[in-house]
Amino acid sequence: MSRPHDLPDFTNPPLVEVVLGVQFTTPAGYREVFAREVWALYETEFPQIQEQSALEPRFEVFGGQSSDPSVQVRFGVVKGPIRNRYWFLTRDEGELIQFQHDRFIHNWRKKGDKDEYPRFEPIVAKYGGELDSLERYFHSKNWGSLAPNQCELTYVNHIPLLDAQGSALPRSFYFRKLDVSLIGDSSEFSASLRQIMLDGENNPIGRLYVDAVTRSDANGKPIIALNLTARGAPAAPNCAAAVAFLQEARLRIVRTFAAITSDAAHVKWGRTQ
Repeated sequence: MSRPHDLPDFTNPPLVEVVLGVQFTTPAGYREVFAREVWALYETEFPQIQEQSALEPRFEVFGGQSSDPSVQVRFGVVKGPIRNRYWFLTRDEGELIQFQHDRFIHNWRKKGDKDEYPRFEPIVAKYGGELDSLERYFHSKNWGSLAPNQCELTYVNHIPLLDAQGSALPRSFYFRKLDVSLIGDSSEFSASLRQIMLDGENNPIGRLYVDAVTRSDANGKPIIALNLTARGAPAAPNCAAAVAFLQEARLRIVRTFAAITSDAAHVKWGRTQ
């Protein structure tokens, strides 16, 4: 995959994390005990492991019930196996694979100021190879096929509210048409946007979520956390279509990021395209 020539580009974006993920129907032959075998596929590069709570399924639906799991309340007796989510981490923890019975996720994380974003093309190529390895292994063990039903791409940005000299920068510096005069720069701030993603025939294929909130970073400095997430169903229930959805999601996320942020911010981040 080559980078589209007309896609906005920045030499120093405020990007701190990229998350690529696929949700699939749990293969009929998979059992929780097999997670150790899955880790073995990636253990050389990802030698550390952590256990986390499993993620709930998420679906973008249109014309039906809300796709937001936060409004879904479930009661009842737990039946079937207890599921976990496993993190396979590199030694420096700058990358990790998240695996559970119906999810396969890859995170790139900026761990230090000198870490450079390796760009989407090599990340999605790597993720596609990891997903292909997982599917081939499932086939070899007769556990069943991976049938992706949702894909998700998230860009996490940390935008500093202090300049290099420690002076405060107004939130309006970074965004287009953002009027914060009524609330003042000392107030907490949050904003959300949800947009339906349409294909070439105006059929809904997913949603793009934009969330911005003021908070403090790991060093206690004020920032705007700007997250852009695209989630939806692939054109077909296979891994190739899932990767294609992620590629399309990237285009929409980057173009939306450029559209909502200001020219002054683009100069600060070294926009070249």
